[in-house]
Amino acid sequence: MSDVDLAALGESVRRKQREAAETQARFVDAHAEAIVQCAVARGDALAQGGRLWLMGKGGRAGGAGPLAVETT
Repeated sequence: MSDVDLAALGESVRRKQREAAETQARFVDAHAEAIVQCAVARGDALAQGGRLWLMGKGGRAGGAGPLAVETT
């Protein structure tokens, strides 16, 4: 790795993280009310004995793990 520009690589990582955070913030700003409505509906359904089914394929399925733990 002696020919790798570590400073440039580090700046690339920081830039991508900033872009990801900005994208997430824009999404939440645009959809906050709908997110809250979905969360309330999910909570109400679970409180009334409903079930939350989590499915996925391959590596993407791993993202369901934390939610599954939090709702059991």
